[in-house]
Amino acid sequence: MPRNRRRTLSLLTRPLDFPEPGPAPVQRPHLLFVNRSYWPDTEATGQLLTELTTDLAEWFDVTVVAGHPNHIDEAAAPTDIHSREYRGVTVHRVWHSRFSKHSSLGRLANLTTFTLSAWRAARQLRRRPDVIIVQTDPFFLPCIGRKLQRHHGGCPLVCYLQDLYPDIAVAVGKIREGRLTRFVRQVLFKIYQSSQKVIVLSTDMKRRCEEYGVPSDKLDVVANWADTNQVRPVKTDNVFRKQHNLENRFVVMYSGNMGLAHDLETLLDAAVLLRDRSDLEWVFVGDGVRRKFAAERAEQLGLEHVRFLPYQPKSVLAHSLSAADVHLVSVRPGASACVMPSKLYGILASGTPTVAVVEPETELSDLINDHEVGFTCVPGDAEALAERIRELADNPDLKHRLGLNARNLAEAEYSRTGQTSRIAQLLCELLGNEIPESLAKRLHPSRVHQTPGSRTRGSRTRESSEIPEVSQLQRPQTLSPPKH
Repeated sequence: MPRNRRRTLSLLTRPLDFPEPGPAPVQRPHLLFVNRSYWPDTEATGQLLTELTTDLAEWFDVTVVAGHPNHIDEAAAPTDIHSREYRGVTVHRVWHSRFSKHSSLGRLANLTTFTLSAWRAARQLRRRPDVIIVQTDPFFLPCIGRKLQRHHGGCPLVCYLQDLYPDIAVAVGKIREGRLTRFVRQVLFKIYQSSQKVIVLSTDMKRRCEEYGVPSDKLDVVANWADTNQVRPVKTDNVFRKQHNLENRFVVMYSGNMGLAHDLETLLDAAVLLRDRSDLEWVFVGDGVRRKFAAERAEQLGLEHVRFLPYQPKSVLAHSLSAADVHLVSVRPGASACVMPSKLYGILASGTPTVAVVEPETELSDLINDHEVGFTCVPGDAEALAERIRELADNPDLKHRLGLNARNLAEAEYSRTGQTSRIAQLLCELLGNEIPESLAKRLHPSRVHQTPGSRTRGSRTRESSEIPEVSQLQRPQTLSPPKH
């Protein structure tokens, strides 16, 4: 046999020396979030969801189906609205109508068209989600969440409730209790009962869900949060105070949404009672369906020391919130079981006392009183509110001590890192996955095996001798409403 032919035959029959195959790449769990508001929207639900998803992207593959923003963050680039990726999160921006929010029909059209577009987009994902998380913007998103769960092979469904419908609409007088509300309640709570997990913001909301038949073992309380690295006390050399000529004034501030759930009448009545105090300046920062009413009423009452300012960019939030000497939070009677004001956590992070107009024996009332971060008074009691404001204005030491407690509470219980890590832990447990080491390090040791929301109410926060300033911090069946 010729030599070349023997060599060829030898090469063909020689065993091939392939390298040992390495381990197959592990695919991370895929989370699908559905909510209208998302970056670069400045609305609170959108900001919170943006922070949550970008934090979760460290351990999960995250997809968000969202709508168009109502208020665009000034830090956003023009292309951000159309971008399909934001800080490791895949974003599917869907079309929907954008009529004025002041028109009931227009608002209904906006919510309906978004829901239909979101349903279509979420069905067409190239990769099936391992968990579907729906929020409540709009309130009937859990309905498509249930359908998406079936479409995607029965993966776990999590309903993340920022408020409880239709109860919140009834509580604020938007609709009356009747056949329609009972039907909507029956549909929504049937979905909550059959979902794998329901996340609510307060123990008041949890109790209301239990009254409507949602099993306790499916409910988890995870409060909203503040980014305590970004929102921090700036009580000296405050840019917002200088910009708006607030230096040497005692600033009474309401910052955030001026919506139907907020008792603005009591705040303005208190301003009337304190109109003789020329050292006080009342500042309302934000927007909402009741902003026009509040501004017109302040003008009718001749309140010269009351001003209204627009939402502030996130980049200056530390200065705008810290510019206040006292913050006001208000919740209409009956609404506390349906919602928890997210503005509270930024106020705490800014190291500023709070006076809350809220019903007693609610989580908001207990939190403020038990942790000594401010005062509470009942809705409609303008005299009590005025007296509390006067007390803080005349007692700098009291104001300082309450502010210390507020900042400490924000760091200990309501930081962004802590709360988003708790949700990451919850999702890992839902999937039956081990908690990643990097996540375990972020969780407080006592919480690694503790159900989120099981923190004992009334626990005291740690003491501190001073509020850290900006330079000292690192940046980084038919259901009916219960009778109460």
